[in-house]
Amino acid sequence: MKADRPGRSGPDRDPHDVQRAADRLGLEPQQTIHRVGEALETLMEDDVAAGRPMLAALCVSKTRSGIPGHGFFLKAQVLGVFSGDPTGPESRAFHADELQRVLSYYGSEHPHLVFGASQKAIEIRSIEQVRQEIMSFFERLKTKASAEWRAYTEHPFTAGLADGTLPETAFRHYLVQDYLFLIEFARAYALAAYKSPQLTDMREAASGLSAILDVEMNLHVKLCAGWGLSPRDLEQAPPASEMLAYTRYVLDAGMRGDLLTLRVALAPCVVGYAEIAARLAARPDARDVTNPYRVWIDEYAGAPYQEVAAKARAHLDRLAHLYVTPAREAELVTIFKEATRLETDFWEMGWRAGLRGD
Repeated sequence: MKADRPGRSGPDRDPHDVQRAADRLGLEPQQTIHRVGEALETLMEDDVAAGRPMLAALCVSKTRSGIPGHGFFLKAQVLGVFSGDPTGPESRAFHADELQRVLSYYGSEHPHLVFGASQKAIEIRSIEQVRQEIMSFFERLKTKASAEWRAYTEHPFTAGLADGTLPETAFRHYLVQDYLFLIEFARAYALAAYKSPQLTDMREAASGLSAILDVEMNLHVKLCAGWGLSPRDLEQAPPASEMLAYTRYVLDAGMRGDLLTLRVALAPCVVGYAEIAARLAARPDARDVTNPYRVWIDEYAGAPYQEVAAKARAHLDRLAHLYVTPAREAELVTIFKEATRLETDFWEMGWRAGLRGD
């Protein structure tokens, strides 16, 4: 469902999402889109005035890969809580933070969420129902692994990238191990092709494999060259235990499970880097010419990689729609948590190298 402004029209509006919400909430036809949009805007005004997180963040658009429509961000600008570009990477970072605030604030102690608009209330039965029916599968994974996700996406290593204070030795060590990591991730995408039940899945895996081998690794070599690391340095470096632990876990999960299992194990890296970079790029000091890490931030916050991550999320959600059951989801949450913890260990590996001055 989209939180667009009342009366707004255009390609970013999805009537099917709005109609689905309207049906579930008991709204009769006649100006349904207008009424739902009006309710969400009123709700945002009430929440901001009361100092609460904006409950309207729960209403997302399938056409925007799990975030609200432009109207949500435009209204947030009017209310003075968002100053970024509604179409830029900062909008995704803002929404991720706001969504986490909503779920933390309401938790399980507020079973009834009330949407007020023009003396009409739209009642949703429970926060869990909203999570299941409105949130994407990836957002549900993140919510159920919120502690692990926060430790990963807000690790001190990432803060050092944003303000330029990360020790150069930490970044060099990370770059070398990330090169070795990419080689193993290419193997994971090759495995994804083998595990694919449909030709469309196979083509998606093949595209990802090609992107790693033919594009990302070349970009990585160029980035490393700027830090005084030659291809020989990269190829002869011994793999760190943290790099081996993470990549072996991903490959093992994929070997034991199906394509969905493998995609869940890959998601913290593929989607997480996009979310981290978008959040860092929104900071005023991140892209300063004096920040030595701005190239890394720009690469992952840029439109090409953000599109890669959005497609990965969409593919994960499609697979989940086909194959997830409540019992299966619990198993996948466990895999997602472990993969996220191993991503955190990867940051920690570089961070410790900086402290040692390796």
